[in-house]
Amino acid sequence: MIHLPSIQKIKGRLGQVLNSPTPWLVLIGGMGIGLVGEGLSKIIDGLLGNGGLGNGFWTIAIGIVLILMIICTMDIPQMMLGSQEKKYEEETAVSSSTPNPSPKIINKAQIETILQQIPPQNLLQLIEWGFKQYSLGNSVVPPVGELLMDNGEVHIKYGLIKGNDHYVIKIASGFFDNPKLGLPTSNGMMLAFNQKTGQPTAVLLDEGLLTDVRTAVAGAIAAKHLAPTSI
Repeated sequence: MIHLPSIQKIKGRLGQVLNSPTPWLVLIGGMGIGLVGEGLSKIIDGLLGNGGLGNGFWTIAIGIVLILMIICTMDIPQMMLGSQEKKYEEETAVSSSTPNPSPKIINKAQIETILQQIPPQNLLQLIEWGFKQYSLGNSVVPPVGELLMDNGEVHIKYGLIKGNDHYVIKIASGFFDNPKLGLPTSNGMMLAFNQKTGQPTAVLLDEGLLTDVRTAVAGAIAAKHLAPTSI
């Protein structure tokens, strides 16, 4: 038994089909193609001596007229534009449905807590591994960007290790009159991005702390490999 909502749905769909020019265009176009095929068949029969040669030409002519009517009726540019619009809508729908979480914002206090949980030896090994990748040519480190001002300067550094999950942009500033304002002379942050998609994943508001840690660990690595064994 068909429920009333189903009948209403069918009637609505049928109305859409009947009010649309597409079914009629398909029907007339199909008739035109069929007449062309029938005309060709009659011509072949005529060439074989079975008669109907003249009727075949007339049948083909009528079929071609119907096909030309369809071609003239169809709005080809609009159809192409509609196809492009549909493709754009589909791509936009996929893009909007793809998760795009906001980057994590980690402040200096949180970074200090995390650093306290990492053994110093592990920090040394990680940064030592980074230096090794740089020496092997497995990193991309463009020249440092510099922004000079009368009362300070900003350095922008960026880089990545090939095949890693992220690339990083570091912004470090030095404003040497800041102590007069009760502010530190140096400040900065680091921005982490997904290396495959470019999506920002983290903002590290370290205020220069990670630069200080890096410098200290780099000094320890240099001493490990370059310091004399005895003094």
